[in-house]
Amino acid sequence: MKTLPTTKQQIIAALDTLSEQDQARVLSLIHALTRKPEGITGQELLDFFSGFSFTQEEADEITRIYQELD
Repeated sequence: MKTLPTTKQQIIAALDTLSEQDQARVLSLIHALTRKPEGITGQELLDFFSGFSFTQEEADEITRIYQELD
């Protein structure tokens, strides 16, 4: 029986596909989230992700992981 990866394992796997620069940006977001327990605004999230350039395959994988979290 195959077990589903934990959220942490999914995040680590997704990070492995990013460049070092994009990994640093994700780390910045994580730090920002830990300093803002109330969350971030939608605009801040859009601004953060607007700097990334994902292939369609990468975007689909991110969407799949996000949907599994719901």
